[in-house]
This record gives sequence, C-alpha cells and structure tokens, in this order.
Amino acid sequence: MTSILQGDNFSSLSVLHLSSPSHLLPTSCSPDKDLLLVISRLGIKDTISLWKMQGAKKWEVDVSVGNAAHEEVTGIAWSPDGMSFLLSHRPPRLSIHSIQDGRQERSVMFSASSSEPTPDFRVTGVWWHRHESPPKKEPEMPDFFKRNKTIPGSALSQLKMQPLLDPLKDDTQPITTSDLFSFQGVLPTSTAKAPKLPDSIADWPALPPDLVAASIKPFPRPGDPQRRPGGPPEEVLDDVRPENSLNYDSLVIAADDQSRCHFFMDAMYPLGSLTIGEIVEGVTCQVVSLINLPLRSTILTHVTYQIHEQGNTNLVPVAADLTALRSIHAREVAKASTAARELAWYMLRVLEEMRTTWIGSSEHGEGAGTLGPKWVKELEAKQRAHGGVKDPNPLADLTALLVTGRASEGLNDLLGSLSERGLSKWDTTVTDALVKLRDYAEKRLALASQRLHIILKEAKGWAKLPQTYAVFKFDEAHIDYCLSLVNKAIILSAWLASTARDQLWRFKEFKLWLQYESNRVHTDDGKIRAMSWEILEVNRYLMDGLNGCELDKWFDGKGENRVPTVTPDDIRAPPVRRALTEAMEQARAALDKPPLRPWEPRKKHPDISGLDHNLERLVHEIARAGQIVFANAGSALGKTVPVYRPWTAPSSKGKERELETFRMRERTVVEDGVATQYVLVFVPRRGERLGHLCLSRMQFRIETPPGDPTSLQVAAISCKLEDGGDGRTVDVLDFEFFDDESIVLVLRPTDGELRGPGFVGTVAYRDLEFTPVDVGPKLGELSREKLVCDVMLAGEHSRNTLRLTGSRKLCLRAMESASVSVNGRAGRRTVCILDGKGVEVEVLDMAEDEGADEDMGE
Repeated sequence: MTSILQGDNFSSLSVLHLSSPSHLLPTSCSPDKDLLLVISRLGIKDTISLWKMQGAKKWEVDVSVGNAAHEEVTGIAWSPDGMSFLLSHRPPRLSIHSIQDGRQERSVMFSASSSEPTPDFRVTGVWWHRHESPPKKEPEMPDFFKRNKTIPGSALSQLKMQPLLDPLKDDTQPITTSDLFSFQGVLPTSTAKAPKLPDSIADWPALPPDLVAASIKPFPRPGDPQRRPGGPPEEVLDDVRPENSLNYDSLVIAADDQSRCHFFMDAMYPLGSLTIGEIVEGVTCQVVSLINLPLRSTILTHVTYQIHEQGNTNLVPVAADLTALRSIHAREVAKASTAARELAWYMLRVLEEMRTTWIGSSEHGEGAGTLGPKWVKELEAKQRAHGGVKDPNPLADLTALLVTGRASEGLNDLLGSLSERGLSKWDTTVTDALVKLRDYAEKRLALASQRLHIILKEAKGWAKLPQTYAVFKFDEAHIDYCLSLVNKAIILSAWLASTARDQLWRFKEFKLWLQYESNRVHTDDGKIRAMSWEILEVNRYLMDGLNGCELDKWFDGKGENRVPTVTPDDIRAPPVRRALTEAMEQARAALDKPPLRPWEPRKKHPDISGLDHNLERLVHEIARAGQIVFANAGSALGKTVPVYRPWTAPSSKGKERELETFRMRERTVVEDGVATQYVLVFVPRRGERLGHLCLSRMQFRIETPPGDPTSLQVAAISCKLEDGGDGRTVDVLDFEFFDDESIVLVLRPTDGELRGPGFVGTVAYRDLEFTPVDVGPKLGELSREKLVCDVMLAGEHSRNTLRLTGSRKLCLRAMESASVSVNGRAGRRTVCILDGKGVEVEVLDMAEDEGADEDMGE
C-alpha cells in the first residue's frame, strides 16, 4: 500500500537559494502576481529581495535608514493596485516601495505625542485595506467640470483658479536610472538615500504629493507616466490621477505591542491611534489579528494579554467603527493639510535657494554677497603692504577716491590688478543674484505665503464649526498665530524685493564708477571724462553694500532663535487722524488756494532699518506652527472611534490557571451576511500526549453589532496520519489557511524510515466533524487558550484523524523547522516554504490539489 506521504499531487516550481539566512512572513507572497518577498538579515539590518516564483531574483535593496543600532522589518502589506508594498520597521516607521526596483517611494513616521515624543513600541502587524463602497443604484453624474472631487468654494478650489507657481527641483525625489531609461541594467543593491527633510516637514501629516492641487507647477521629470508627452507639466492624465487609483481612499492599519491600532489614510496621512484592549495594571496587551469586514467601515480585532509570560487571547472579537476615518470631512482636512505642507516646503526651498545664492553654502561654495567683503579684505592687505598701516580703512580710501579722484598706493595697485574679465564676472554674479532675490521674493515666496494664508483661513473657519469639525480639535488661537506669521512673511517678502531692487540699482552705479577708475589706472592719458554714475548712490553702496549689506539680515536663520515681531504699522507712516469738520475745512482751503495749501501734509516715514526682519527664521516658524495645526487635527480623529469590547480583560491579581502558549492562524469567510471565523491552534505533543490541531468555528451576523457570535463549534485533529489503518505520527512545523476550503501543513514524520524529510500536505477543514459548544453568557470571558485547554483537550470535542487531501515530499534539506507563505487566490495558488536554516525556499504549484482524490490512502 502506498504511504499517504508518498503522494505527488503538487508540482515543484523552483527552489530559491538564498545567500544569507532569511525569513518569510505570512504575507510575503504577492496576492495578484507570482512574486515573493524575502527578508534577509545582514548584521544589524534587514534587506529585501523580490523573487519570481520560477526562481529568478529581480532585485535586492537595503531598506535601513542608519538611524538606529538595530533595525528590522516586522511586517509586509501589499497595495490594492499591486504595484507597491508597505514595510513596517523597528524602530517604528512605515515605508512604501515600488515592486519594479524596490526603490522607496515614501516614508511615513508614526505620530509623536507630548507623553511619547519618540515612539518606542514594536509594530506587530500591518494591513492595507482597499475601500469597498456598496454598489449605487443610480449612475453618478459625470464630472463635466473636472473638479476631481474638489468641493466648490473651498480653499483648494480657490487655489485651482490661481496661476501655478514656478517649479522648484525637489532633491528629496532624486532622478534614478528607471526614470531615465525603460530598462534596468543592474540589480540595485540599496535604496537611494534622499536628503533629510526638516523635522517640521517630515512630521507634517500629508497624503501623496499633489503639487497642482497646491497651485505649484510640477518640476518636469523625464519619463513621468503621469504626464502626456509634449503636454504641459501641470496636466495629469486621467487614468493615473490619484482619485482613479485603487489605492485612493485606502486605509493602512498598523498594530503595536501596546494594544493600539494606528490608522493612515491612503497609506500616508496619519489619522491617530486607538487603544483596542483594556488597560490593566501589570498586564501587557498587543493586537495579534485584524479583520476588515467587506463593504463596511468596521474592523474586528483580537488582542493577547500577557500575564506572567502566559497569553490570553479574546475569543469574541473587539469591534471598532471606522466611519469617522472615512468621512468626507476627514478627506477634506487631509487634502488641505497636504496642500499646506507642499506650500510650506516650497517656501523653505525658495528661501534656502535664495540664501545659497546670496550667502553661499558648504555644498555650493561662496555666495554673491561674499564677493564684496572678499574684495575689501584684499584692499586691506594692499594697504598694509604699502605704508605699514596698522588699522587700514578701505572704505575711507574708496570714499576719498569717489570725492577727490585721488587713490592711495594700495588702492591703485588693487585697481590695476582688476581685470575686465574679473570685473565682468563680479558684475554678472551679483546682478544675477540680486535679480533672483527680487523675483523669488515677489513671484514665489510672497505668492506661496498668500496661498498658504487661504488654507489657514479655511482651517479657522472649520474651528468655528464645532458641530461638524469638533472631532479635529482645531485650536483657533494657534491658527490665528499662524496667520499672523504668514502676514509677516508677505510683508517681509515685499520688503526684501524692494531692498534687492534698490541694492541692484546702487551696485550698477558702483560698477560703472569702479570700471571707470580701473580703466583710468590702466590707460592714464590725462583726459577728463564725463561722470556717468550717481555719486550719492555709489556712496550709499560703499556704506551699505560693499562690505556686507542689509540683505544679510534676511537670512540670519542660524543666529538667535527668535521670530521677527514686525507688523504693518511698524513699516508704514502713521495715519493722520482728524475730525470730519477739520478735514472739510482743509479740503475747502485746498480748493480756494491750491498753490499755497497742500492737500496732504508731508508725512514723516519711520526709520525701519533697525527692525528685525529675519525672514529665514520666520519661514521656519511658519512650517513648525502649521505642522502643529494639522498634526493635532489628524491625531485627534483616531481617538473618536467607538470601540465595542464584549470580552473582559483578565486581571493580574487573580489566580489564573497556567495556560500553554500556542501557535495560531485564523481566517474569516463572509457569506450572505454571516461571518464565519476559523481559528486553527497547534498543540504540540507533550510526553505521551500526541500533537493536535484544534479548530474552532464561530459565526456571527455582520448586520448586528459586530462581535456578537451566534454559534461556536470546535473540532480537533490528532497528528496521526490515516495510512491504510497503520497511522504514523507527525510533527507540524508550520501551517496556514490556503483558501476557504483547505489548510496547508508542513509536516515531518516522527517515526519509521521516513523520519527526517519534510512534506507538505493539505486538509479540507470544512469537511471536519465539529461539535457545538454551549458556553452561554460566559462566552465573553472565554479566551482561545482556555477554549483549547478546557474544551478540546478535556475531550469535549470531535476527534478527527489527520486526513490529507494532497501531499508531496519537499526538496528542502534542513527541516528542523520551517515557515510558510501562501497565495490561494484563483489563478495563483502557490505555496512557498522556507527551511530551518533560512537559506532555501521551495515554491510549489498547488493547482492540482483542486482535482485530487479525496481518499489518499486507497
């Protein structure tokens, strides 16, 4: 008689040979593609490699960021459109990568709080759920006006009518070879490390970037699939718009080891966290599983309470209603936050480019504002060389030359060494820099501030509507503070543009005079030439411009940590307030004798040279304050989610009976409004007791309050094979639900000649004999571990022998342990098994299992 383990019901597609010890997660298999993600450990960090089921490796990338001594990948979730995947890390963060080359597309940080400024927890699971709306009875009205779900009259609709701001290159999104070429010549070995964002921008809650919605023209990128070839850069093709993507309105849920679920809209925008389990002193609690009911905004979770290193997992799920997280108001606030973040980041980059142009940086060298002081230092050196002057005064020599036409010996030597090419380069550099400062201040910084002002005004309006937006907890006083900062930025931007314009005029006059004096030194023919420059403007440039000028004060962001307190009243002339009768008498006098009485008296403008106008510090404060406004709004939303807890948390003070710790897997099937939850628990052998697979089946209607079960049934399978009447005992190395009908088991015989090699087998779990369990009102107090110990192991259940519907011997050699990842979808149906050493993965095609004979022993 042929042994049941000698079957050949499945075909082996390939065996993957890994270069370093690796591990698989239950979600390593792509749900809609023949791809497998493998996590490999190299030192203190993890790498990710993508393999085809046929055995070829597509790429391998390093996903660490280098900010911690120990980094690891803790979870994998695939996007609804199947074109990217999400990783959860430790220290806690999320990253989204492309399946094309593994490049990191976005990184998401967990929200910090005042009590926990640096998140310190472990992510135990991550899920990426697509939003499924019930089918509508009537067709929707087509979007004739191309609003793309923008509410008319909102801040975004106003920004849509504004001209787009000039594009800026974003160094945080570097152009890679995949952007330039349509092929991949070399397997990438590490992800591109983008420049670090400022903390205010990195922590700003935002959806995937949409520059056009923020009224910013995107920077043209070669091969951008969102742009029509030859079309304008602001045009986005309809089939790749975010609103038309399967990822739109999706929800990422990340669970941690502190009984919390963290929510992210579109896998990017943080919606705060929610505590699922009860807080019990001396008891730790973590979320171990999560179920998303189809066509509903409800999730069912299970939590494990650890008491003295023993687990208690609730049998009845904890339900949470996520309707508030998917509301139109949450989406509206998230889109406004995204646009505000893009505008704040745009302002910071504009200011940084202006600072680099004028002041310089370590990466780009000296700025245009340093050329004048450098030339003055050369003049000081010449003065010391001629006459031994201890305290030279270059500006006094230049002023004397301007007024008298006579130059000192040191100044003559310097003018003689000034070439036409050097003077032209100086002129071009300073002129281009001043024009750039003027245009950037007028056409970019001021306009971006105005657009940010529009969004903040809408946020202030939300703060005044508590009946609709109270859940976001907008702080009206803080929004007013942000608006005052933006108003100052608009004023200082206009002031900066005016100063740059005046400085440009003075420099042009200074250049004409300096060029004349230099030519006179080179060609001294004794002729007197007409003066073509304004002597007063040249003198003003010598006093304020040549050796440092007022423009430097706008970019003193590295100095004292203060925010400018300038107001519009400090800059403009004070208004003349008169009574109506006095104003009428003055008007009549002006009409009677216009030449003698001026209509408006001469106003004395205030001295504004001493006012603090540190624009760089102001813009950084705008970004910091704006981030607080929207971060508080997003984090407050998760705390409003209602939670239904039908299970009573155990107490650490009571005397709990010692329970075993088991490995568990679960699967929920929804049919005709009834959810059936299967929980499979493996009880290892102990002494004379055989190992068992214990299966519970609990049903509840999803129309009633979720979590209220209507029936509970149990079944147990002994780890003893049906093998022609002579059963063999086996060890279960790993197991997983394959689909709605069968379970995949990785087995190893414990006796006989077959001891050692591993096998894979399937069990039809719906055909098992279940026994109803009547627990009455105590169902809410029952845990999975207690159910196994009290009901199954006590004999109050149906005994089933291990009846395999299909099997195959594995090619793997090291089978001390194993881990499995499956894809049971129609058209895929593959199983990936990793050996005990983590160096080999065998991929099996399970399609033949569908037509296998039910009785494998005959």
